[in-house]
Amino acid sequence: MLNNVLNSVWYKRALKIEQNLFNNGWTYIGRGKNRRVWKLKNKNFVLKIAYTDSGIIANKNEHTFYRNSNRINFAACRLICDNILMMRAVSILDDSDFCQYKLIPSWAFNLNDGPQVGIDRNGMIVAYDYAEEVN
Repeated sequence: MLNNVLNSVWYKRALKIEQNLFNNGWTYIGRGKNRRVWKLKNKNFVLKIAYTDSGIIANKNEHTFYRNSNRINFAACRLICDNILMMRAVSILDDSDFCQYKLIPSWAFNLNDGPQVGIDRNGMIVAYDYAEEVN
């Protein structure tokens, strides 16, 4: 399995993109099972770089869901290309921290992938990982 990921076209493309981001002052924020997240200091957005086929699907799902949803509680995003999704940056709310847990709205606990929410620069609580919401 790991060998398949390391040899995939998307993984190799992601490495080239990420090297370029790093060389231009971007900071690695973290990763999920299919995508890694990068942020440029003082910018209000992050880039989700897919490195697997599932990551490509996740990027497309989030973009489609955001575009077709009437709900305002999803972080705005734009698909740059198949493996790069630009998304509004948020300050993540940690559901294991009692004080932050109390800020998480009830709708967030109904998300398919758990309450992955944060506060955007306007003070709105929005979901930042909602690829699993597309049916």
